[in-house]
Amino acid sequence: AHRIVSAAARTAWRQDRQFADVLAEDGSLGLTREQIQGAVDAQRADSQRLADERRARLDAIPGFQHPVALSSLSDADLDQFDAVFVPGGHGPMVDLSGNPDAGRLLAALHRKNAPIAALCHGPAALLSAPERPDGLWLFDGYRMTSFSDEEEVQTEAGLLGMAWLLDVALMNAGAVFDDGPAAWDSHVVVDRNLITGQNPGSTEAIADAVVKKLRAPARQAA
Repeated sequence: AHRIVSAAARTAWRQDRQFADVLAEDGSLGLTREQIQGAVDAQRADSQRLADERRARLDAIPGFQHPVALSSLSDADLDQFDAVFVPGGHGPMVDLSGNPDAGRLLAALHRKNAPIAALCHGPAALLSAPERPDGLWLFDGYRMTSFSDEEEVQTEAGLLGMAWLLDVALMNAGAVFDDGPAAWDSHVVVDRNLITGQNPGSTEAIADAVVKKLRAPARQAA
């Protein structure tokens, strides 16, 4: 079943066609076009309900009521940040991998050795960081992790084919890539002020590492 669905999904994506139309062409399944479309519609409805539930939870958090665009913040404003955390999902690979305003924020935090954390595909944002005075990437030589190629090729997006892969891009930029001993296992890497987590299974571990970093100045002062 997985092979059939994956093959149909690849064909639909490459030919810019509806998934249900492609799947219905496989007469060996014994399913009508209407049955397949019904399953697709049910899945879409479930996804929408889940999205609505998560949106409602986010809307209930006061700090999320008035998001601010990084482009509207001055350098002085950016200096007030205590840390930055970039969550996963493929979004950072599209929106943050070459974003100059994200680069400004990373540079501001890096200057004061503040925690910079990213999970899963979130480390794509690190690629927006500017060069150092020596002409090298801001995080050149830093140990870090991210969603690995091994994990990516097991996802739907990876099976369909992606324009570029994150761990290779980080290594090409100058990262010392450090993935876990096994795909999908929790794995967090801390190098100086940089904290990176490999995959969704690393969520709790990276959250703990970020909290410890934020508390470190208070412990040192005490």
